[in-house]
Amino acid sequence: LAPMTTYFPTQMPKNRDDTETPRVTARSDGRSGFIFINNYQRLHPLGAKTDFQVALKLPAGTLQIPRQPIVIPDGVYTHWPVNLDVGGVTLRYATAELLCRLDDPDTLVFSAWAGLSPEFAFVTAAGDTVAAPGARLVREGGITYVTGIQPGPDVAIKVSHPGGKRTQILVLPRAQALTLAKTNLAGRDRLVLSPGDVYFDGDKVHLTSRDPADLRVGIFPALGQPGAVFRDAGREGIFQEYVPVARVGAPPVAVAVTSVKPAAPSVPARMNPNPRRHVAMEPEDADFDRAAEWNLRVPASALDGSRSFLEISYVGDVARLYAGARFDDDNFYKGTPWEIALWRFKPEELARGLDLKILPLRADTPLYLAAGARPEFTGGADALRLNSVKVVREYEVVLDAGR
Repeated sequence: LAPMTTYFPTQMPKNRDDTETPRVTARSDGRSGFIFINNYQRLHPLGAKTDFQVALKLPAGTLQIPRQPIVIPDGVYTHWPVNLDVGGVTLRYATAELLCRLDDPDTLVFSAWAGLSPEFAFVTAAGDTVAAPGARLVREGGITYVTGIQPGPDVAIKVSHPGGKRTQILVLPRAQALTLAKTNLAGRDRLVLSPGDVYFDGDKVHLTSRDPADLRVGIFPALGQPGAVFRDAGREGIFQEYVPVARVGAPPVAVAVTSVKPAAPSVPARMNPNPRRHVAMEPEDADFDRAAEWNLRVPASALDGSRSFLEISYVGDVARLYAGARFDDDNFYKGTPWEIALWRFKPEELARGLDLKILPLRADTPLYLAAGARPEFTGGADALRLNSVKVVREYEVVLDAGR
């Protein structure tokens, strides 16, 4: 990709406010390359692009991609390969995103966006075979088109060429593709699929999740032995699934929440003195003397057997957390829960209780908040509410592929 030249379409967006013109580029070496499509802009819906088709002019001729105009849904950003070698057979194009390649067995992995049906077009000659169980194959003018693919963890297409490799193609739905990793385990490159968070340390696969049900992993090619901590749990498509032998989990931990004092009457926010920046300044230490205050007592058992977080759901302006006289952390309200790692506190600090202070949010404070995060200001009153305080555990298990 790096040495390829960038090509822009003849019709470009007029400016950043032009949401009608498709945002498309191509990178090519003159024969092969990629088409890049961006129909996403944060906070500004671009709308679906109907009758979308790219005419890519190459020295060998112009390619119409795809063969019939399609709809690009709002929010899609993707790239499509052009003239990609697949074991000796040329993939003219695919309306799916190429993720990675596995050499043994020869496997290509693609990702498909919801609402954007994948289409694969292969240049086939005598002796070439394209098989796609469950999909539709149409041959026109030396091109084999594959449509109707149901994305999932099983092989979608098999391609073979005389004297070349036999290649299998996997097309994952985007949500599942985002959980895929490729790494070397036990001396062999493998695909790793898990709903939990995954990281690798040599032959060790570390799985972490707050939901014990997500501590499972699918691996392809399968391992000879998953170690003593995991066991085989059947197959999901081409992936061999492994789950922990022992049950993972811990009893819930209750946080004792005590109201210490209500908030004092609020004052208008201090504004940035620069007239060109009409934004509120952050509160100073003395401002928190007017904040509402609670004491949070967390049992020491919250630190046992897992990584634990204190999750605070509130409505307000700015919140602060103290361990005795020590200021520990702060949070600027944005509509999402505030999480604090509990393992950084000493047991005696948790036993004594953490002090939470929250300043009310005034309706006249100029503050950007994402859609759905702005609270109700009933009768012009300030917004201040402590919704919940709870302990959230994060579990970890380790699969040792080298044992």
